Amino acid sequence: MPASTDITEWAAEESAVWEIVLDEAWRSYLARGWGVGAAATVGGQILSVAGNATDPACGSSFFQHAEIRALSGLPSSVHTVVTVYTSLEPCVLCLGALTFCRVPEVRFAARDLSFSAAHRALSQAPILGTRVPAMQGPRNGRIGAFCRLLPLVAEIEHGLGSQRFGLEERLCPRLLDLAVTCIEQHLLSQYRLASGERAWPDAIKLLAVELDAAAQDLEAAERTLRRLQIL
Repeated sequence: MPASTDITEWAAEESAVWEIVLDEAWRSYLARGWGVGAAATVGGQILSVAGNATDPACGSSFFQHAEIRALSGLPSSVHTVVTVYTSLEPCVLCLGALTFCRVPEVRFAARDLSFSAAHRALSQAPILGTRVPAMQGPRNGRIGAFCRLLPLVAEIEHGLGSQRFGLEERLCPRLLDLAVTCIEQHLLSQYRLASGERAWPDAIKLLAVELDAAAQDLEAAERTLRRLQIL
C-alpha cells in the first residue's frame, strides 16, 4: 500500500522531530547544499537542528554536514545522551564524528547505499567498535524515498560521476531515473525561484506516483542488502 504524505503516520511521538528534519533537508537543497537535515534530541526535546551547508561551487567546507553541524553547537557533555535524527544515513565522515562523540543512537529516514556497510565495518574495529551508535532506519514509503531523492538530485547537480550511483542504478533504477527527471524538468529546482522554503510537502505530492515506485525499489534493495549480510 502506498505510504501517505502525512509524516505523522511514521510515529506520532516523533512526527514533530521528523518534520523539522525535513524542513532542514529542504532548506539545504534550496541553498544548493546536499539536501540533508538533522536534529539532536534528548527525551524528545529538540536541542539543535542543522542542514548540510556544503556547496562545492562556493568553496564551502566539506565538513559542513548536517549531523556534524547539529552536534557542534552542543556541549560535549550532552553528546552521550542525545538521539540524532537525520534524513539520510550518515556517511563515513558523520558516522566517525558520531562515534567519537559517543552518541548512543541515530535514527535515519533514508538509506545511503554507498555508505550502508560503514556501520558494520566500524562496529568491528577495536575500541571504536564499542562506541558506534545504535542505528534505526530506514523509513519505508514515500517520504523515505523523498529523503533519498533530495541528496541524490543534489549530488548529480554538483557533478558527481556516475560511479557514485552504481548501486542505485542496479538496485533502485526508478529512484535514479526520477532524480534525472527532476533535474531535466526542474521539478525541484523550480522552488528555489518561488520562495518555496516550506514547500517539500507540495513536492512530495507532485512526485507521489514516482516516489511510491522508487520506495518499492528501496525496500527491495534493503532486503537484498540484509540477505547478503552487508548491513
